[in-house]
Amino acid sequence: MDELDDSDGTVSLDFVRDALVVWLGTLEKAIERVDALSDQQLPPEIAEHVTQAQQALATLNGDAGFMDWLLHDAIHYMELLETQHKSLRESFNAGWQAQYNAIVAQLSAVEHAQLREALARIDRKLDVPHV
Repeated sequence: MDELDDSDGTVSLDFVRDALVVWLGTLEKAIERVDALSDQQLPPEIAEHVTQAQQALATLNGDAGFMDWLLHDAIHYMELLETQHKSLRESFNAGWQAQYNAIVAQLSAVEHAQLREALARIDRKLDVPHV
């Protein structure tokens, strides 16, 4: 199942996209085969089944096209969210750095050393990066 999972345990969108492409190819081949059958002289009861199969495959093909559109749309929105997340993180880090610099500018050398020591202790406890 590793090829299906992203690091957080969810199914990879790349896997879903690749599976959909394979499925669409299989569906297209099935449509071609059924269309080839409809060109032949068939007994009426078999011709009726072929027509029903064509209709079902046409419906599946339309649904597959819609799923393909939804998948591409979902990927687009996920990319936008990733960009937004990156921008927010960069903005937060820039704001934190500016605030940190403003605080440090007001400290004496001893206070600055104490602040750095306190931040190092917090880092060891929380394993969270700081400036």
